[in-house]
Amino acid sequence: MLLSKRNFKTVEGNTDLEIEAKTGQGLIIKNIMIYDPTLDYITVSISKTTVGYFRVGGDLGSHLAFHVGAREPTSVYDTYGHINQKTLLSLLFNLGLFKGYPVASGESFLITGAKKATSIQCIEYEIWDAADITPEMENGSKSTSFLYINYGHSGDNINVATDVLLDTTNNPAEFPDFPFGKIVPANRNIELYGILASDVLPGGTAAVTTKTEFLKFMQGKTFLFDEDRQGLLYNAADIPGPMGAKCIAEGQSVGGNYSDVDLKNPFMFDPPIVFPQGQELSVFWKCTKLGAGTNFSTALQEIGLILRMVPIS
Repeated sequence: MLLSKRNFKTVEGNTDLEIEAKTGQGLIIKNIMIYDPTLDYITVSISKTTVGYFRVGGDLGSHLAFHVGAREPTSVYDTYGHINQKTLLSLLFNLGLFKGYPVASGESFLITGAKKATSIQCIEYEIWDAADITPEMENGSKSTSFLYINYGHSGDNINVATDVLLDTTNNPAEFPDFPFGKIVPANRNIELYGILASDVLPGGTAAVTTKTEFLKFMQGKTFLFDEDRQGLLYNAADIPGPMGAKCIAEGQSVGGNYSDVDLKNPFMFDPPIVFPQGQELSVFWKCTKLGAGTNFSTALQEIGLILRMVPIS
């Protein structure tokens, strides 16, 4: 039985956020919000088992930010609020995809990678009777089914106009590499629910630059989503910002990163695309290069895939 629906724990400063489910109780962690973390990625664990990994900084923005509420900017350098913007976890929870992190009685929930003197970490959670929350529930410490984000890139700078394979995962070893250079693990299916990606022009000049144009997905020899074999449109702005500054999410794209930098919604699949054990999926950036081009870094080319891994029934 649900005992208390809206509960919060906040940690300010140089301490990891950790919460234990008390005797006779279990917790469901529904949302995580991070401000000014020490690293660009946090790791989420339950009783030493890694259950989540999220980008919380860097050029493409945080997926777990406290979103600004100001009505309008006071100068060109200020940020301002946007209606209904949530964290990525909150969005996925409201869509019914993320079921929360279950913390059984006696277990501890821990966030690492965020703490420093100026950081703020906050979670929202529910309190349940202990009998209702078990480690075997989805996303739990002993679960065989979990929803996660797999972040990946090419492993090197991109400065070519040809297709470049994204074959390097940025996630910890506890998560499957698929589709970044590896197949779906044995005895598992992986479901693809969405894409987190931004159109990016990394800088340069109008005559010398490299920018994103299409994001391509290929299953075996079959191109997905586009019979013309071009891929999904992520066409970045044509002209760099002032003094050659990079431009993120200023072009024309079918989806976004849903971060505090790129506010556009993720590109979602309903129903999800199911990849059975042993299946491969190849993902490519197709870029446009002008003149000598500019280096498109791994941080800027990173995409995230919203995935669920489930055992074969």
